[in-house]
Amino acid sequence: MDLMGLKKTYKRRKKRIDLQRRLIGVFLDCAQLGDKKIGVLNLTELGLGLDRRDITTFFRLGTEFQGVLAVGYLTVDICIRIVQFSSFLLGCEFVELSAEASKVIQIYFEPEMVGASMKLKIQNEKYILLQDFCLNKIELFFIGSHVVEFVLTFFGAVIQCSIGSHLVLMKNEPAVPLSDFMKDRVIRLINGTDLIRLSDKKMMLSILRRSPTVL
Repeated sequence: MDLMGLKKTYKRRKKRIDLQRRLIGVFLDCAQLGDKKIGVLNLTELGLGLDRRDITTFFRLGTEFQGVLAVGYLTVDICIRIVQFSSFLLGCEFVELSAEASKVIQIYFEPEMVGASMKLKIQNEKYILLQDFCLNKIELFFIGSHVVEFVLTFFGAVIQCSIGSHLVLMKNEPAVPLSDFMKDRVIRLINGTDLIRLSDKKMMLSILRRSPTVL
């Protein structure tokens, strides 16, 4: 069953990031499931999807496990219950998620908060790098005073656009146009940071809104 099937099964109207690759900077440390850090494929306040390639022990549906969730430089103790699995994913729901853990997840998941948490890491005449503690980042490339290309690494997906070309999502090969859902999140992320010049931000948002989309 894929991620959309998981969401329909539990009939929860929570948006879940639909990725079959690891989220950057997010891991679960759970000795009961394996002896190494487990990659996280998706994350919401309801639960998470774990990369089955990292799981080396036997498990049953309904089993609860204690672990430590690492989101960027932050770590929180969590309890999870296995609710579903597929060939690549182990779907888990949180059991009595603490306020601290909920806050960490919300910071990671909400685009405006991600944008607001960005820090300026590199700035010169040709390149600007903004990055948050979860390794989400915005890169701008300049010729003179004009942006000619920008790249966003956002929740494990890489979104790239050069001036005069289509905006593409590099989540999987081949590159595909951005979905309406992901485009909305990127626009909210860009609007959330005040570290990009207004003229550059307007150019980026204009390209985002004009680019083709997929459902």
